[in-house]
Amino acid sequence: MRTSLLLASGLLIPGLPLYHSYSRLQLEWADIGSIYDMLRNVFEVGYLRYYETGADYLQIHFTPFLFPLAWLIRPLPHLLFLLALHVLALVAGAYALFLISLSVTRSETVSILLFFMLLASPYAMAAVLYPHYNIFMVPALLFFFYFLLRGWAVAGTACLLLALSIKEDVWVYALCLLLTQIGSAKTRLIAWQAGITVAYFLLGTQWLWPHLLPDRQDVFLQCFAQGSSKMGVGLYLLGHPLLTAQKLWTGPGLGFFSTLLFLPFLAPLKALCVLPPTYLWLNSTSPERSSLAFNNGIPSLVLFVAILPYGLRTLEQGVAGIQGRLSIGPGLSARLPRGVVILAGAVLLGASVLGNLNLPAGLEKSPNLHTAYLDAERRGDGARGHYQVGWDILEHRMRPNTSVITDFNLATYTRERHQTYGFHRDWPALKEGTLRPDYVLYHLKPLQPAIGPRRMRAIHEWMLDNRDYRLVYSRAEYYLFERAGESG
Repeated sequence: MRTSLLLASGLLIPGLPLYHSYSRLQLEWADIGSIYDMLRNVFEVGYLRYYETGADYLQIHFTPFLFPLAWLIRPLPHLLFLLALHVLALVAGAYALFLISLSVTRSETVSILLFFMLLASPYAMAAVLYPHYNIFMVPALLFFFYFLLRGWAVAGTACLLLALSIKEDVWVYALCLLLTQIGSAKTRLIAWQAGITVAYFLLGTQWLWPHLLPDRQDVFLQCFAQGSSKMGVGLYLLGHPLLTAQKLWTGPGLGFFSTLLFLPFLAPLKALCVLPPTYLWLNSTSPERSSLAFNNGIPSLVLFVAILPYGLRTLEQGVAGIQGRLSIGPGLSARLPRGVVILAGAVLLGASVLGNLNLPAGLEKSPNLHTAYLDAERRGDGARGHYQVGWDILEHRMRPNTSVITDFNLATYTRERHQTYGFHRDWPALKEGTLRPDYVLYHLKPLQPAIGPRRMRAIHEWMLDNRDYRLVYSRAEYYLFERAGESG
């Protein structure tokens, strides 16, 4: 009963803001719209045909996980169901942290505080409001770590394989977590799972992926422009130790570790084991990644919250040691150290909450609680209630199973009922006449980086003069055109 109440209350923290963002038509085509499109295509056109056409995301990331995810949503192929899975994943990860903390600190109160701390983290909130399959790393890696602590080989290996399938770089995070347990009594299990991790890296990402998709993109070199090869990037980082290391305690690095009150570093050896990925991300030449914004803070968040209970345990032991040296009375001896740790857990939760009100450096780049709940103000005059007009169009004013070209936000929503094209990539084809969808739908004040209001205005003027389409509905700066002769 207590666990059910914990999980139910936890669902509200990410669930309410994400539903608000969904209901206000704030979700963008990148990344959730395009991922949703991929998942629908897998079972609409078939696995083999989808794979033969380029497999979209597999060209960029090695993500076998997306195919079982596509089958998971097949019975309920709705965007809202996919978003619910994102929320469930984060809450499941927070529950894994609860179990890790319970195993390490032996305090249910502290563990509950850490459960809510993770859910309220501004980095978790950024990932929730910018939905991406990266969030499934949270439960997979944290349950893998929990099962590792308990020595449960089968369950831990299953979670490890699931985590590895989510993205090609997860092998690094798994090895970091395994390194934190070297020296424990689980040497054989650590060696076994490290072997699986390295084998997956070599066979999956270094052999199978290049073999299947030889023209895949090298995302690493897109994110790290310090060299023309991975070796070149590595030599640059090694050759500039102070310049690169200072990013750990300045800017976004300082912002990230401040939300954790630097407490993971009270377990210095474990912190050193999990530090390299964060060091690497902070040195990316991609501003979105180096700021740990959007979903890019997930790996760092998972790695450092996993060892956070060890930092709290060290804090408790340190307070107990100081107390012993000061010869504080026995009546206080059992309560003071645990009280300090509970206080630290409460302050950690407070730091997470405050981090959403005063965003750490870099997180302003991604959706956050400010942008989610100030949508009307961002759209300008006359925008209040605009989403109600948008939903009316989506649900009542377009025939289902038709085609539409639309803007960067609305494309995420039209995909559920329509073959969808986007102005951000398909506008030239529409202008040239090689693409003639049944509908054209857009908002003149789009919330998107791909097409701004000025370009949207030019498209709007072109549409008004286009005799192939007629305007069938307009309100609150939404415009819906239908191809001439298609009504009825």
